[in-house]
Amino acid sequence: MDAPDDPTQPTKVEIAAIHHLAELALGSSGQASRCANFLLAWADADGYGAFDPTDVWACDT
Repeated sequence: MDAPDDPTQPTKVEIAAIHHLAELALGSSGQASRCANFLLAWADADGYGAFDPTDVWACDT
């Protein structure tokens, strides 16, 4: 019998989403800048806490 999934570990879908955001953040568009700000603020809010949640409205789905 398989061991239960560890809820503290990211799923494959979550890892894929982070990779997608990182790829977008490396671009040169306005969305790239917003993705980069989001990832930096998420990684270190004290040092890079410049993410404005309303920036999400300016991103493509």
